[in-house]
Amino acid sequence: MEDFNSDLVLHMVQYLNAMDAGRLAASAKRYYYLVHQYRGLSAPELVTSSSWDPSTKEQGGSKELVQQGIEGLQKKPNLILAFNSPRSALSDELPRRFHTSPDTIILGAIAGDIQVNQSSNVEHKSNATAMFASFPNAEVVPFAINYGPQLEEDIQSIKQIIHQKTDERWWKAMIVYACGHGSSFAETFVSTMQQSLPNAAIVGGICAAGYRMYPNPQHPKQEMNCPK
Repeated sequence: MEDFNSDLVLHMVQYLNAMDAGRLAASAKRYYYLVHQYRGLSAPELVTSSSWDPSTKEQGGSKELVQQGIEGLQKKPNLILAFNSPRSALSDELPRRFHTSPDTIILGAIAGDIQVNQSSNVEHKSNATAMFASFPNAEVVPFAINYGPQLEEDIQSIKQIIHQKTDERWWKAMIVYACGHGSSFAETFVSTMQQSLPNAAIVGGICAAGYRMYPNPQHPKQEMNCPK
């Protein structure tokens, strides 16, 4: 490969997943530069991985699910949207795998049943699924609103984060998972956010429980469970 010109190597790099691209970058300074050059030019990526294998009709484990998602991307994800039933260990595997990652935010929802749409087919046999996203130059900000005395304070803190960016078009989307008492004021919260972010798409739903994790080893997984 030493005789290959840079344009040809860049063309080859686009077909490598994150792990193989890392191995190539570690082999020589020239390839390190070209791999990172491509990463700066590449577009956003999104890969979905689920535990149910329709070809073998078998339920895979959480480790295999996460590995499949990582290998499908050309760069490390900076956002992971996870969905799993209580039967799956995905909510433990993801924080274990990414607890030292400096730029990966995990947002998880736990529900009794999971539906997955892959290749135009919808299946409901998976115990877990996850969307691994790589959005270059995007700013992903996690937040949590806890029902109780600090409710209004939490909402005000989110508004402060939003208004730090003077351009209202800066925020493109907001994902809201409501669980427990959160479902009682979810509609009001979404309406308030829509007024603050008229150009942003707001999506989400209600789940049995949830969790989030910051891209910092000092911030462990924070679980949000329904009261019993």
